[in-house]
Amino acid sequence: DPDEPASVGSGTLRFETATGILELSLFNRTQAPHALGASSYLYRVPTSIFLVGDGETLGGVILGSFLTVTYKDSLPHRDVVFHAVVNRASVVSASPQPVGMAEFLSITVQDADANEDPLARETVHATLASQRVVAFGGEGSERVMLTENGVNSAVFTGIVRTALRTAAGGSDTGEMNVVPGDTLVVSYEEQARGSILVDATKRATFMVHVGQPATLTSTEVLNPGQTIYITVVDADLGLTAATVLDAYVVVTTSKDFEQERVPLFETGYNTNVFTGKLLTCTRCSSVTCPDMCFTSPWANCDQPVNCPSEVEGLSNDGILYVEKGNIITSTYVERMPEATLSAFSHVARVGSLEIIPSDYMVGGDRLNIIVLDNDLNKDPTVVETVDVRVATLKVNEPTKLVTLTEDEINSGRFVGFLTTIPSDPANPTVALRTDLFMAVEPGDEIDVVYSDEAIPNGGVQEITRRVTVAFTGTIKACVASVNASLSTSGCQYTRFSDNGLVTYMALPGDTITVNITDRDISSATQDLNVTAYASPTKTGDYQVLEVIQVATGEFSGQLRTSTNPIYAPPNDGVLLIEPDTDIVVTYIDRVPRLNQDARVRMAVKGVLETRAALLNDIATLAVNLTDTDINRDSAVREAAVVSVVNLRFPDIISSVSLLESDANSGRFEGSIALALSAGAESVSDGSLRGIS
Repeated sequence: DPDEPASVGSGTLRFETATGILELSLFNRTQAPHALGASSYLYRVPTSIFLVGDGETLGGVILGSFLTVTYKDSLPHRDVVFHAVVNRASVVSASPQPVGMAEFLSITVQDADANEDPLARETVHATLASQRVVAFGGEGSERVMLTENGVNSAVFTGIVRTALRTAAGGSDTGEMNVVPGDTLVVSYEEQARGSILVDATKRATFMVHVGQPATLTSTEVLNPGQTIYITVVDADLGLTAATVLDAYVVVTTSKDFEQERVPLFETGYNTNVFTGKLLTCTRCSSVTCPDMCFTSPWANCDQPVNCPSEVEGLSNDGILYVEKGNIITSTYVERMPEATLSAFSHVARVGSLEIIPSDYMVGGDRLNIIVLDNDLNKDPTVVETVDVRVATLKVNEPTKLVTLTEDEINSGRFVGFLTTIPSDPANPTVALRTDLFMAVEPGDEIDVVYSDEAIPNGGVQEITRRVTVAFTGTIKACVASVNASLSTSGCQYTRFSDNGLVTYMALPGDTITVNITDRDISSATQDLNVTAYASPTKTGDYQVLEVIQVATGEFSGQLRTSTNPIYAPPNDGVLLIEPDTDIVVTYIDRVPRLNQDARVRMAVKGVLETRAALLNDIATLAVNLTDTDINRDSAVREAAVVSVVNLRFPDIISSVSLLESDANSGRFEGSIALALSAGAESVSDGSLRGIS
């Protein structure tokens, strides 16, 4: 009122609610301590929720009630009226703060004015907008409906999802497109209860930051007693005073339940790079070890710190008890986007390499490779891999890289294999570097090499295992020739092949020489499993032969035989045999796993029988021969030839072919016709000539 203060003081203020009226004279009423400006005056009037007030207090001032204020101006004489609705300031918030990509943003409004019906859950709306500007305009806003949490609670919540998209999104799509670093604004247009008027001065807002994914790294491999260095890169960590409180990581060990909280410090102003470090200790076992140290300050201890690491250390004391092979986990809880990051450190330990087969293998076998090394288990939450080299001295055969895969999460055990194929030395096969197999020949040496890049003393240690491609062993058993120069085989008697098995002849009582050739057997000290038995046998006798090395890869032994029953007990140094039996000598080749057999047949005296007979009214000479020694092939009927001579004509010899009566019977039958003639036969016509 620009009138004189005396004129203003002669006026009155009238306050009216539904149940209360208060009229105040402004005469001599103390003005507010400070003026709002020229001709402006501020008066403060106490209010009460009670229906009726007193002379100084306005009653009936409750949420939603209408209020009329009337200023009775004395000059000029008129009434100036203002209408209002009683309300309470709303509060807007949103979480998480900061929010991540592809997360739900929860918006909360506390507004008692919006709680018009105390018996029902009501709704209000808030607006979510982005301050990002994209190529074709700003991101569209989202009108989010908020529902009262409970009847008469006056707290309203709703959600909207963020989506990681660089393009601008439309309005009211149910999603807000965001990129790391965006700023979102939640706004709420407050209205008094029962009013439809919108007052811009009553708009409540809340700023929400969109997070940028953080990274966490730590020392991957360390020796016991060294320091773990930890780095967090997080652009959101320094946004607010609240987020700075999250600048720490928690470090734990696989050994036990000790944990250490490590504070992070920004490397410079607004670098967004935060670092921390944690000292480790272990028990020192050397004779020159420093004294055991138990309490901080650890800098006063000899370095590295000697501590009883076999027990669990105190948590949050600034040092972590570790031992070789432990996995150390550093965990950082990121608030925007909400995530838990982990980094893993390994206390170095020398790994191990195992191959199966371990010494000898056969071409065509699979070479299985196993590496045990926890240092390779860099992330205990996923299955990891490692490469090993497989090389051979074979000319032109390239080195192979074989990828081993962890057999299960967090096992530290890596397995894989390389397939081999047999190669003929006379016409060798050479595999390409990209082939998934290696061509090998007997005698090839294959080296499997694992490079352990994390060992306690630092550096790289190569672990090598070698396997040799085995030769197939051979065995021969026969009676050795007295004069080897007279026998190219070195055996005294003849041999034959029965179903592919070479069989030598011998007489009962002979001593049989057994020769074994196996280039895989490098020393006479290695046991060779050689056994002999007779077939058929009535006693079950067998002998285990002792063999000696006579040359590199060559071994020899002796087997005595006898028909004397006193040698019936097994393994008494002499094998009991009978005529017309076979001796089977078996060498068990370890690689390849085969039983190699040699056979010796005990000779038996043959029996020849002849008789004259009429066959189909033709005079014939029937010839029967029983001799199992010439039964060379047990699967077929064989033939034998005998000579028939008429002593009247001794120079004329006729040959009679005999056929085995049954396969493997050893009995041969045949005949020749008899012709009456006083003279010698001039041609061989299948008959024998003679007179009575």
